[in-house]
Amino acid sequence: MQTYTSLDPFPAESPPVVLAIGAFDGIHLGHRKVIGTTLERAAQTGGQSWVLAFDPNPKCFLRPERAPLLLALPEQRARQLEGLGIDGFLLLPFNNTIAQLSPEAFIDLLHAAIPLAGIVVGENFRFGHKAAGNITLLRRLTAERGLFLVVPEPAHYQEEPVSSTRIRQAIREAQITDATAMLTRPYRIRGEVIPGKQIGRSMGFPTANVHLHNEILPPPGSYAVEALINNRRYPAAGYVNPWAEDHMVEVYLIDEIEELYGETMEVDFIAHVRNDQQFNEVEELKQQIEQDVETVRRILEQKP
Repeated sequence: MQTYTSLDPFPAESPPVVLAIGAFDGIHLGHRKVIGTTLERAAQTGGQSWVLAFDPNPKCFLRPERAPLLLALPEQRARQLEGLGIDGFLLLPFNNTIAQLSPEAFIDLLHAAIPLAGIVVGENFRFGHKAAGNITLLRRLTAERGLFLVVPEPAHYQEEPVSSTRIRQAIREAQITDATAMLTRPYRIRGEVIPGKQIGRSMGFPTANVHLHNEILPPPGSYAVEALINNRRYPAAGYVNPWAEDHMVEVYLIDEIEELYGETMEVDFIAHVRNDQQFNEVEELKQQIEQDVETVRRILEQKP
């Protein structure tokens, strides 16, 4: 998959491009319908399938205090798109220049830089200065420029449309099974292992403290997780600590002892084990951790 962070220059003599535009945070069921349609139309037109997204997310740039936490980092999103068979990924910087473009100017910018055959977007797509552009306007603008526009029907889960907002809510409520179903895979975080206070190690459960970037976390408590380090997958128990000074997750690799400081770890959330609890005695906490580890072991052994 080709990846570009600028429209200039777009690959010379490129075949016609079918372009999917959106945030694509998490690449959930709804995104997959848009991407699947993009792949189909590219095949039908003898062209290439491309995806356009912005970094940072426009919401993060325009209203950082109200911006949602992420379901995936840009590099994770790129890997997911490549796995789906997309030919090219345009990850453009979102800045004041882009933010000030009218809907018409935004489409003209893309049309001048890319040999577009058509555009594919979700039904809630908005574009242009102050999100003034909607699907109705986009239909007119694409038709005037000789482009086709496809707006796939939204994907549904439990009779409700799938959206990144809905998945974030499921994660916030520790509804890990629902989040997994809407994402079509376990929710995954990624970060660097940093030194901690060694509390778990003192009880016989050395944990890796995974420092995150801007990803959303489930509520405090214990979770069955799988850790990925250097392309190897480990069964593990995860703990979201409400008292942590950093945005992080504590991960105990079951039956493994490894020196992990400085390593990059990805963590898949498989199941919620229990809510956070307070303990008066260290021995009580140790016994609970032992129970949690055994529960996690059973959950992961039964995982399909």
